[in-house]
Amino acid sequence: ATTEIYTLSLHAALPIWAIVGDAVSFLVVAVVLRLGVRARPAARTTSTKGAPRRAAIRLIRDSTQLRLMTWLRLLSALTILPDAVVVPLVAQLGSPTWVIGPLLAADCVGFIVGAAWVDRLPPQRKSAAMVPLALLSLGALAPFLLLATHVSAHWLVALVAGVLLVVSGVGAAFLPLTTALVSKLAPDGIRGAVVGLERTVLRAGQGLGAVLAGVVAQ
Repeated sequence: ATTEIYTLSLHAALPIWAIVGDAVSFLVVAVVLRLGVRARPAARTTSTKGAPRRAAIRLIRDSTQLRLMTWLRLLSALTILPDAVVVPLVAQLGSPTWVIGPLLAADCVGFIVGAAWVDRLPPQRKSAAMVPLALLSLGALAPFLLLATHVSAHWLVALVAGVLLVVSGVGAAFLPLTTALVSKLAPDGIRGAVVGLERTVLRAGQGLGAVLAGVVAQ
C-alpha cells in the first residue's frame, strides 16, 4: 500500500514539475532579453501616433505582399491540428503513453532541420522558398489525418504519423521568413503593430484550429 501511495504521489507531482520547468524557461528568456538587448527609443511618427493598430490594418490591407504573408500565417495555424489529437490517437493505437512525447516533439524536430536548411539558402532564394515550404507543411498533414481517421492498432501507424509530422515541421520553416519579410516591409513607426497583428492572427488561428481538430475527431 505504501508503494502504491508513493507511485500515485510521484505521478501527481510530475505535471507540476513540468509546469515549473516551463515557467523557469520564461524567466530565463526574460533575463537574457533584459541583459542582452539594448534599450532603444520607440520609433513613432506624428502621423501614426495614437493609432498604430489602425495604420497596421490599413497597411496590410493595401499591400499585396503583406496580405499574402497574413494568409500564409493563417493557413500555417492548421499545423496545430495534430497536437490536438495526438493523445487520443495514441490511445486508439494501443501504443504506450511514452509515444505521445515523440509525436508531440516530431514537428519541432522537423522545424529545427528546416530552419537550419533555410538559413543556408542564398538571400534571393529564401523568398521563393516560402510558398513551397508552406505547401509541404500543410500537405504532410493530409496523409496524417487519413491515418488518424483510419486508425489501426499497429506500431507502424505511429511511426508513419511521426515521420509525417517531422516533414510538416520542416515545411513550417517558412514562418520565420514571413516574419522577416513583414518586418522589412513595415515602416519603423508601425512595425511593432504590424508584427503584433500578424502574430495575433497566427495565435488566434491556432486556437481555432485546435477546437476544429477536436470537433472533427469527435
